[in-house]
Amino acid sequence: MEEANGTELWTIDPYSGSPINLNINYHSGASNPDNFTVLGNSLYFSANDGYTGTELWKIDHNAYPQQVEDINWGSGSSNPHNFTVVDNILYFSADDGISGTQMWGLDPNTGTPNPLGIYG
Repeated sequence: MEEANGTELWTIDPYSGSPINLNINYHSGASNPDNFTVLGNSLYFSANDGYTGTELWKIDHNAYPQQVEDINWGSGSSNPHNFTVVDNILYFSADDGISGTQMWGLDPNTGTPNPLGIYG
């Protein structure tokens, strides 16, 4: 944590050993990354970029963090949580702003999260 940026995602430069701040929220402070789960070669987590609310993000070993999808479109937060991986699918709870909180699944081959529709 760095006071100027709040709670952010950090990594270590493998060549210099120096810490690198992967600042996701440049606007209003902290992105508060949470719910870290590994699937394949990616680390999935929830974070807030200051524009789209708290949404699903991922980072690959050589890349900058990327938002996977703005599930609760616009500035609303889907608050993805309860991450678990079963048979190479990432399952989590999220609120799309329309149907409420429900279970979602993400197949890393398609890269698109989908609600599982268990609430109708």
